[in-house]
Amino acid sequence: QQSAAKDVRKLKFHEKLNVGKQVNFEKLYKRATYKSSVDSEFDLLAVEQGWQGVMFGVVDLQRNVPVFEIQRECHACQSHHWITMNGKKYLSVQVKRNEIAMYQVTKHNNAVQYTFVEDENYKITLDDSQSINFCEFDGKFENVLLVVNESVLQIRSMKDVRTISKGIVLDEKVRSSRYRNLRLSADGTLCVLGGGHVKDYFYVIDVVNKKQHKFKSNFLKHAYVPCFINGKNQFVAVCDKQGRIEIW
Repeated sequence: QQSAAKDVRKLKFHEKLNVGKQVNFEKLYKRATYKSSVDSEFDLLAVEQGWQGVMFGVVDLQRNVPVFEIQRECHACQSHHWITMNGKKYLSVQVKRNEIAMYQVTKHNNAVQYTFVEDENYKITLDDSQSINFCEFDGKFENVLLVVNESVLQIRSMKDVRTISKGIVLDEKVRSSRYRNLRLSADGTLCVLGGGHVKDYFYVIDVVNKKQHKFKSNFLKHAYVPCFINGKNQFVAVCDKQGRIEIW
């Protein structure tokens, strides 16, 4: 059994797939995509466009062919998530400015054939006056956290996604971004929210007690893509556009 590399500089990478050249998505605009993620159990790659297009698609990595593709009514860049609930595979995708759809993904008879069927029980639809800016799930997929209208956190239980179980008004507005500026800890008790462009600070929010804590960096010019190291509540990493990373 091959052991994991202890020094990441010794890792070797081999190109497995070039989506722009090898996959023919009908709705792909200018071959520009933002978030991509792999479900290793089904060996599927999900890709979504954002500011430059509205396509969302899934590629079968065994055959390098598209198996699912939709044209969305929004420019969300970091919205999709692979989810496992009650032993079933789901794919969460923001399809409109104010709507998130959930597709149950089924692999048939161990063959290379998949179906994507929307489950209306997990659809989240906000009022027309509202927009979903960010969306994250906890580690057990028991709760979903939304940033709405750049000013409010909404926590919803996956048992009843139509009901807001808790709401938190942010101390200040956070702009929508093509970057993944919201992350939720694995246990769902804390979230971290990056300040964004020309904002050298970020917020750690105690979701349980509704307390917001602001942290200002003396090193970063911007605060983007924050995350909890290994999903735990001990350390937070945040970076800027220059590739510099700070760990708190």
